[in-house]
Amino acid sequence: SGCCGVLGSSVRERISCKQNFIPKLFSSQFRILSAIHFFCKNIIDMAEQGAPSTSGNHGGVWIKQCEDGINNQINLELYASYMYMAMGHYFDRDDVALKNVAKFFLENAEEEREHANKLVKYHHQRGGTTAYFNIKAPGAFDVATFNTLKAMQCALALEVNVNKSLLALHDTAEGDPEFQDFIEANFLHEQVEAIKMLKD
Repeated sequence: SGCCGVLGSSVRERISCKQNFIPKLFSSQFRILSAIHFFCKNIIDMAEQGAPSTSGNHGGVWIKQCEDGINNQINLELYASYMYMAMGHYFDRDDVALKNVAKFFLENAEEEREHANKLVKYHHQRGGTTAYFNIKAPGAFDVATFNTLKAMQCALALEVNVNKSLLALHDTAEGDPEFQDFIEANFLHEQVEAIKMLKD
């Protein structure tokens, strides 16, 4: 099937599943890019639909828009970790055997998991409850067509979408300067660097 990221039914009811066109390259890359686009677009749509926080951070109040937004971002970081882990283990296979490429993606998987854990910890500090979405497995990679270049293109698409989601979350946190500062200090600068590295 074409979608690796599947949200729970209650979440699906709140979002539009309309997808933009992604050029069809080769089967594995097209499937992965489609899955990345599908999952990330749903997360970003939900983040953008969240009204900016007008009540602010008076007395440390954690409003629902921020709680929903950070839950979305936690699950997107976990999805990114899952995708990176799958690609890392693919390149570590005996019939692919690109150990340095595998190491790169596995390190990225660990980094994204750490991001998710950092968000969960902050969420709980603010009095929130973490909600987890279902994430479908990415499926098999085609050894004949899925190579390092295509994997890097998928990684770039993933990082760009994670960055879009973080920016939408930052907008949702308007009126809560402490939350905005947390996003800026721990995520936004790092995302810019990651995107530049993959583009280079």
